[in-house]
Amino acid sequence: MPKVACIFFPYFFVSLARTREPRLRGCPLVIYRGGQVVGVSPELVNLPLVGLPLAEARGCCPDARFLAYDDSLYKEAHRQYLQVLTAFSPLLEPLNEEECCFDLTGSDTGREMEKLRRDLPGKGWGPALVGIGKNKFLARLAARVLGKTAEATRDFRSFEVLPGKEEEFLAGIPLAMDWLLPAGALQRLASLGLKCFGDVRKLSLAALVKILGKDGYTLYQHSRGIDHTPLVNLYPPGKIAFGLNFDGGIASREALTGVLREGARVLASLLRTRKKGCRSITLQLIGEEQTRQVSRLVPWGCREEGRLYEILGILCDKVQAGGPVLGVIIEASALYDWKFTEQDLFSPVTGTSPAKLDLASITQALEDKFPGTVSLGIKMDRREQVLSFWDPWRFPGGAR
Repeated sequence: MPKVACIFFPYFFVSLARTREPRLRGCPLVIYRGGQVVGVSPELVNLPLVGLPLAEARGCCPDARFLAYDDSLYKEAHRQYLQVLTAFSPLLEPLNEEECCFDLTGSDTGREMEKLRRDLPGKGWGPALVGIGKNKFLARLAARVLGKTAEATRDFRSFEVLPGKEEEFLAGIPLAMDWLLPAGALQRLASLGLKCFGDVRKLSLAALVKILGKDGYTLYQHSRGIDHTPLVNLYPPGKIAFGLNFDGGIASREALTGVLREGARVLASLLRTRKKGCRSITLQLIGEEQTRQVSRLVPWGCREEGRLYEILGILCDKVQAGGPVLGVIIEASALYDWKFTEQDLFSPVTGTSPAKLDLASITQALEDKFPGTVSLGIKMDRREQVLSFWDPWRFPGGAR
């Protein structure tokens, strides 16, 4: 069963500011960036200040101390806690400075949470709240629900939405906590007396689409705890990785075909969006008892969906063995900038270097296309020795 966690530091900005300047601990504190409020202290949590323009926030809370966002302070603290999370999961997707989703599929949740509890306190990041569910939506929503409780200021708390309990968890949660629903859609639902996810679950997809248009699809899925958004690795930035999870196990190669095709599509899209190419691809198949993994080099410029799907199929054939597959992790590493330039036929070529060619990856690609027909010859460095294979009049050491 897939398992995603979301860690949330509700007072991240304020806690760091007070750790650096202890004199700020005795007064209500508001952190702003770019003329907009991004964080408040626990004393002001019941006021809807986050997201307000600075002038409006000052009018709502004139007694508070307003402090500008310190880029160096918060960016370094963000990097530090992401580094801690790398010991718990190979997939980290920071959502902002205060929140990060990470994969826990195949892990013992209780043991991992206890370890995380020991590693996080004492860093000045403030209380840490962790929500766990079968997808990113449930995990993030669980963390935010914890943030609304009276015990949100404790050092560490975690809550898991157990499989099969999604409907029970969502029943009483206000629709306003769905961050993907615009204000207009929430007002329309409120006018119809629909305030919680439990109210919406009684409606069909057609009814919700009629009421909200395209937002009806999102609400229909969320009200049932459904979210197909893949977990994409964004830290460290030197690689691209994401997980594809599914309910139940997959035991046959044929059943994995659709998963690999979707993985190739997502990977091609991520590489294209970032204007990157990759030199290595890793495929992990997560089972009930173990995770099987295999990697390989790929040729330069290999980032098209069809070619990536072919490579993932080759890796899958090499690694698939044992019990059912509960999840798939695809990783592209050794990234390089993808640049496309047309050749200038009218200007002299100066200061350019020849294109990089990797014999190992080219040979591997040919071997995949024509199995058993490609072999490497004798390695020779001297020009005369190489040419002697083609020109019978040339001999090593002979006249030139």
